[in-house]
Amino acid sequence: KVLVPACYALGQTRVAVLSSLLSVGFTLAFNTVAVSQLGYRGLALGTSLAALLNQIVWMVVLRRHLRSHGVAAVGGFTGRLLRMILVSLAMGGAVFAACWYGWREFPWGELPQVALLPARIFGVGILVAGGAGLALLFARVLNVVEMTEMVGSVIQRLQNRLRPATKS
Repeated sequence: KVLVPACYALGQTRVAVLSSLLSVGFTLAFNTVAVSQLGYRGLALGTSLAALLNQIVWMVVLRRHLRSHGVAAVGGFTGRLLRMILVSLAMGGAVFAACWYGWREFPWGELPQVALLPARIFGVGILVAGGAGLALLFARVLNVVEMTEMVGSVIQRLQNRLRPATKS
């Protein structure tokens, strides 16, 4: 969402189009392999891997382009990018493991058939809420500034909505 417009702004439309084609190719390749091994669950994994690889390719291309035009690298940029990728992988892995374990361990077979769909909907809701909470916890522990800013913004908006209007 950021790097494609940057390429267009730099006049690199050919790079943007090639990257899009490459992204489609990565997505098809990764999804084909992941779905053959994991079924429909592999779609999320394959799409995520393709997006990650595409992002890395974009970063390398943009960095080379900026260097070729005499723009010095932003201090610590590569380290911050690597940290962001590792933190994202850690958070995603923890959330996936927790949700997968929760889904596997819930006693679906003991439920009456009539209650199965509502129970699954409720179970998925609990897993999503738990996964979001775990992601927030990881972001807090790993000091992910963007997550802290986002949570602060959401809390501020909620407080503004809940605050009674004052008469002037």
